[in-house]
Amino acid sequence: MGQTNQTRTHGDTPNQPRRWRSVNALIGSIFVGAAFVVSLWISPLPNPRPDAAPTPTMVPANTVYRPLDASKPATQTTVPQPPNGACGAWAGYALGYGWPATETPQLAQIMRLESGCNPYAVGDNGNSYGLLQIHCPTWVARSTYWPTGWAAANGYPITCNDLLKPEINLAIGFLIWAGVPGSSGGWWNWTTYRP
Repeated sequence: MGQTNQTRTHGDTPNQPRRWRSVNALIGSIFVGAAFVVSLWISPLPNPRPDAAPTPTMVPANTVYRPLDASKPATQTTVPQPPNGACGAWAGYALGYGWPATETPQLAQIMRLESGCNPYAVGDNGNSYGLLQIHCPTWVARSTYWPTGWAAANGYPITCNDLLKPEINLAIGFLIWAGVPGSSGGWWNWTTYRP
């Protein structure tokens, strides 16, 4: 009596109990959902090939920046400084330091998430300063690549404490966002950015 012994999996057993089919479908959905979420968080790495086209930034091509003279008093605008926590007002204040009006909603959001719109905030274990929480070791401090510091090479010979001046913080933040040499440009320089 020719009984055959076939190996079957849970998925192809016709008489499999309904609860196992539901559990299998749920587990499969969890794996697919987790893979999708992970794919959203992983951004592609820049192409290390020097002949590759540059990565486009989110900064408009006609954006122009004008560095402030850091040796002059920091009050370069006639607009009074907004109170701490007034993110929309700080974004409007940033217009005087190069920021385009089209970016003020995103700028207000970044400032809210980074510093709570407090120009005197210091975070990241004492490494990030001001409204935009600019990372001093990256953008101000001297390094092998930037012997005078990135900010100094771009017209701002400042110290980390100068980033607590809202005008300087917003101007340096604009240079970072605008993609001047040494910055990739765009909002991706802030970890709180979510498109």
